[in-house]
Amino acid sequence: SLAGLLGCMLSISEAQALDAYESRKNVFGGVALGGGYGFLLQDQQIAEAGPESGPGFHAQGVFGTGVSEFWTFGVEADWWVRSVSKSDANEYTFHHGSVGGVANFFVTEGLFLDAGAGLAYGICNGRLEGRNCKWRELGMSAQAGLGFEAWFNGNVAGVANLDYTHHFYLNDTGFGNISAVFGVRWY
Repeated sequence: SLAGLLGCMLSISEAQALDAYESRKNVFGGVALGGGYGFLLQDQQIAEAGPESGPGFHAQGVFGTGVSEFWTFGVEADWWVRSVSKSDANEYTFHHGSVGGVANFFVTEGLFLDAGAGLAYGICNGRLEGRNCKWRELGMSAQAGLGFEAWFNGNVAGVANLDYTHHFYLNDTGFGNISAVFGVRWY
């Protein structure tokens, strides 16, 4: 099963980390929470109400491997949620998710650049000028950012990330988000 494979890989990772203290050349997993500022572009129904932007919540999970002390590659899942309330007739809740590949390049001991791309899915529920407005769309995502990682012990590191993510949906809607997350990675 997938859970068994994941557990086996993480247990191997801990054994490798004991051999190489504070090494990124291991299988790793991580979680992070944070927030940011997001906005929608070009959706005709929502554009009628003006720019729908505002702060929101961001959750992130990553699983991957380090191929050197400078490069890590993984699969990252992100979820953003935010509510926009312009008036009683114009209230929305947006959910945006993405799953894709991500690469981190460590420029110095803790500072890294990250970039990734993958699939995106967006959901809008709400009211526009008193009418129900619902859509669900599949698309693509792209992200780029800057982060910092600091070791807590031999195989656990704290991570802080600042990213820009853009989703390209099939209904000609774009979602942009600037977010900061703080989390932990286990190598």
